[in-house]
Amino acid sequence: MVSLVIAAAVFVSLLVGAFVGILARSRLPQHHLSRDSLDVVAIAMGMVAAITSVVLGLLIASVKESFDQVQGDVRTFAVQSILLDEALQPFGPSADTARAALVREMEVVLRDQFGQMERLDDTRSALTGAMIALGGALNALQPSNVTQEQSIANARSAYNQLIQLRWTVVEQRNGSISPILLIVIVSWIAIVFFSFGLAAPPNGTLIATYVLCAWCIAACIFVLVEMDRPLDGLIRIDPSPLSDALVRVRG
Repeated sequence: MVSLVIAAAVFVSLLVGAFVGILARSRLPQHHLSRDSLDVVAIAMGMVAAITSVVLGLLIASVKESFDQVQGDVRTFAVQSILLDEALQPFGPSADTARAALVREMEVVLRDQFGQMERLDDTRSALTGAMIALGGALNALQPSNVTQEQSIANARSAYNQLIQLRWTVVEQRNGSISPILLIVIVSWIAIVFFSFGLAAPPNGTLIATYVLCAWCIAACIFVLVEMDRPLDGLIRIDPSPLSDALVRVRG
C-alpha cells in the first residue's frame, strides 16, 4: 500500500512539473524561448538526466542485491533447520521436545516474517520466545555416546546459525532506501519534466508522451520500493523453501 501511494505521488509530481513548464512557456517573454536558450536548457537537463540515471541505476542494483540476499538467507535458514532436525535423530524420542520447539520456531518465522504481523515488536517477541524454547530444549539433551556428542555439537552449530539468520531477516523488513534520497531523485526527474513542458508548445501527442513517461517512471519507483521491503507487499521473497523444510521436519 505504501509503495502504491509513493508511486502515485511520483506520477502526479512529474505531471505537475511538465504542466508548470507549459505554463511557464506561455508566460515567458519570447526571447527567453529562443533556439539558443532552449538548446542550453536541453544541455543542462541532459546533465541532470544523466546524473539521475546513474544514481537511480545504482539504487536499483543495491535494492536488488539486498532482495537476493534476503532470499538467500531464507533458503539458508531452511537448510539449517533441516540439518538441526537431522542432528537430533540419534537422540530418538528424548529429542521430541527440541524437535517440537524447532517446528514452533519455523512456524513463527513463516507466520510473522511474511507480512502477517503489523508491529515489529510483536515479531521480535514471538521470535525471541521461540528461539529461547529451542535453545532450552537443546541444552536439556544429555549425550550418552560419541555419536550423540557429535550430533549435539552439530545441532548447536545449526542453532547458532538460525539465530543469526533470523535477526538478519527481521532487520531487512523495513527496507533501506532513504526517503530523502528518493525525494531528491524524484525532484530531479520533475525538473527534467519541467524542461519538457518548456521546450515545445503543448499538443495531444506531447501530453500523452508526458503521461506515459511519468507512468513508466512511477512504475519503476513502485518496483524499487516494493523490492526494498522483501517480506511483504506485492513483490516479496518466496517462502516456499522454508515451507518445504517445515513439512520435512514435521514428517
